[in-house]
Amino acid sequence: MPADIEDPEWFQLDARLIDTGVPFEAMSLRERRMRAEQLDEPMLRGSWLARWPGSQLPAITIALCGTDREAAEGFDRAVWLARESSSPRDSREVLRRGRTILTLITDHWNPAADAWLTQVRGVFADADATQAVPRRLGGELPGS
Repeated sequence: MPADIEDPEWFQLDARLIDTGVPFEAMSLRERRMRAEQLDEPMLRGSWLARWPGSQLPAITIALCGTDREAAEGFDRAVWLARESSSPRDSREVLRRGRTILTLITDHWNPAADAWLTQVRGVFADADATQAVPRRLGGELPGS
């Protein structure tokens, strides 16, 4: 069990993810620390992903940021990355609810995975959420 279990906000979000029925993998504290150092970014309080069976790429990524400012910056960065990463095969939707950022990746060649996105969207896409469905455009990363 990760040491994060002692963080009430991490525990609450993890429980919400379990309730969706989608098989999420939680990134360990050590993995998050190494990633933050490599990317020279603030360390996340939590990070999860869900991969469709047989797929190397995640269908859903979730980040729990430490502050509201980090969440706002992370949301902007996620929207930019979603815009740059979308392709004819997939499209991305980014949601922010409080300090939680979700990236939902629709694989147009695997419509069965849409059920996962619908379940997670149902839990997180409410009146308190900020949503972006970016279209591919060129540009610089926000804040660079």
